Amino acid sequence: MATFSRYPIIKEEKIFFDKNKSNVIITSDIVVAQDTFRVINTHLESFRFNKSDYTYFKNLQKENISAVEWTSSINIISRLKNGSIKRNLQRKQLLDEISNSPHPVILCSDLNELPHSRTYQLIHQQLEDSFMESDEWLGSTHIGPFPGFRIDYIFTHPFFKITNQSCYNTPILSDHFPIKTELSWE
Repeated sequence: MATFSRYPIIKEEKIFFDKNKSNVIITSDIVVAQDTFRVINTHLESFRFNKSDYTYFKNLQKENISAVEWTSSINIISRLKNGSIKRNLQRKQLLDEISNSPHPVILCSDLNELPHSRTYQLIHQQLEDSFMESDEWLGSTHIGPFPGFRIDYIFTHPFFKITNQSCYNTPILSDHFPIKTELSWE
């Protein structure tokens, strides 16, 4: 993860979730004209599905009943549980960063959570979801066997006006589709 800006970044901080080096919060304070705002980039714990898990999902989609194996099902349930527990702890730290920001926040995040999740709901209480301001609010951001999974978000402080939101259904070196939000403010 990185924050790129044509405007000056006057302060940047990288905050790791415990000893986990793969999940992080990056805060970047950016100055535009007389205004300063904070961009928070974060990636919360994924489910860490492996190749055999994805094969299992594909077989289920094909209604291949023989693919329903107890061992695979138990492994997947375990991954879902462990990912949720870790994200719950990370969510608390992320919400603290948002609440304690001295500047209006733009949050760019791979939450690995769906819009009906508790994590999403708590963030959405503080920030606006750019997808909700567009025609793509039901769109998918994850490339994989789960159609319609939106786990990537751009949230903004009400200080900003969301003028455009796009999701590009073209994979670019990732298992996620790129998203872009255009903002304005007074």
